[in-house]
Amino acid sequence: MALSDNRINWSYMFSRILAFSVALVAASTQAQVPDFRAAGEAILDGMIAKFRNAANGLYAEKIDSAQAIVTDYGGTSFVWPASHVLRALRWGSRVNPGKYARPFRDYVYAVYRYKGTALGRQGYAVLPGSSELFFDDNAVMLVEMALAQSEIPDPPILADAVMAYDFCNLARDAQWGIPQIPAQLGKGMFYSMAISPVAHGAALLYRLTGKPEYLSAAKGYYEALRDPVRLLRDTTTELFNQYTFHVDGRWSYSASVNGSIQDGRGFRAYQSTYVIRLALELHRATGDARYLREAESMTNACLKRSYTPGKGLAENAFWGGNDLIEVLEALYESTKNPAWHETARDIVGRLIAYGKDRSGWYPSDENDARGDWNVDRRAFVPGATTIMGQAAAASAILQVAWYAALPVGIGRTPARAHPGTDGPLMLRQGMPVWKGPIPGSIHRADGKSLPVPSWR
Repeated sequence: MALSDNRINWSYMFSRILAFSVALVAASTQAQVPDFRAAGEAILDGMIAKFRNAANGLYAEKIDSAQAIVTDYGGTSFVWPASHVLRALRWGSRVNPGKYARPFRDYVYAVYRYKGTALGRQGYAVLPGSSELFFDDNAVMLVEMALAQSEIPDPPILADAVMAYDFCNLARDAQWGIPQIPAQLGKGMFYSMAISPVAHGAALLYRLTGKPEYLSAAKGYYEALRDPVRLLRDTTTELFNQYTFHVDGRWSYSASVNGSIQDGRGFRAYQSTYVIRLALELHRATGDARYLREAESMTNACLKRSYTPGKGLAENAFWGGNDLIEVLEALYESTKNPAWHETARDIVGRLIAYGKDRSGWYPSDENDARGDWNVDRRAFVPGATTIMGQAAAASAILQVAWYAALPVGIGRTPARAHPGTDGPLMLRQGMPVWKGPIPGSIHRADGKSLPVPSWR
């Protein structure tokens, strides 16, 4: 019996040692926190080095396997990816103004090359020199130019944001509907990615100008977007479909448009995220707690659909990966609840660890099997690489870097140094600013150098 007791004791001791070892490994793994700033700067540097077209100051749509700009479309990206480049450079300018304020400013002024004319008014064309102008393109450019104006106050930037707003808003029908493209006007289309960014842009223009007509429009759009009769919002899941139709006095998911039946059912993150950002901006403008409650509910719906803790985000750059990070960090700022930020850190940490291919680039494929932010791409050898995926990853990573530097109880408005200054992180009014010199080299928190991607 004594021998049996001894065996039981040894077994128990072994199990405790094993459990303790597992705990140590887990703690060690958790301690290996990514250097978000270093990772964000690395990919932004790669974008500037390999995608920037020095001939026009814009960025290329894609590069080939030899890291050379593909000359399709004149070596220039479509305007939709351009909006994401603006976002990436804006966050880079916040995190390290001494390094990225100038590239951000240069690009803000370079995107005028996308301007074109349709429907008798100016807006942003799909490519420089094109006669095609889409409402969804102008909607997202409205948001980015309004946010650029908040960083670089200058009347021409604000005027361009208003231009994009007017291009879309003047097409609004009696149901608050806007289609994706001018050829769909008069078809009763209620297109989420033309309407929700315009609505968010209206709220931002109210913040910038104080004009009540912008706040009124933002509220009107918000109620229309969430109206269950219009079918865009699925009341069971709290997710938003791509588009619906109002034809002959009734709402439906499908209709005939220019000779073909189109069906707008289906969920993607960015169809919800702009509505969430609108809700947060309306909460900021009005103080109405309802907007904040609904923003949290809609965000939880997105996470339930696409996010698995520790496993990444089942969504890609094209359909809202970085948009969801923007929402999570905006909620962190609004609520002071660190759970939102920790979720963003988890998603982006997984992306940094597993999302880069053999050339150091992040997912740039619209195909979910290859492009989602939960795919292990470390062994993947890329062919062509698009700017869209790199800009989305850069903005997401740099946002997490920015908010990771903030104390609990963060304030509302960033108190930044002038864009021409730089330096180590200091705090003023509860938010970070940069003062003094910042070394431009890429670093890790432990002092070791980062692996050098092929484009550096």
